[in-house]
Amino acid sequence: MHGVESNEKLEYLGDSILEFITSKYLYNNYEKLREGEMTKVRATVVCEQSLFEVAMRARF
Repeated sequence: MHGVESNEKLEYLGDSILEFITSKYLYNNYEKLREGEMTKVRATVVCEQSLFEVAMRARF
């Protein structure tokens, strides 16, 4: 980006948005999960390794 030394701030924002979307999905679709369970599932889904695996499967 222009005048930006790194993308760290954008990565921070992107991580926050991804966590929010995942949280909303879990909350709306897994009503029986307790808060702690939703937190664990979200952490598993949003972790770097999981995202890497999804990205690799999505490659053409």
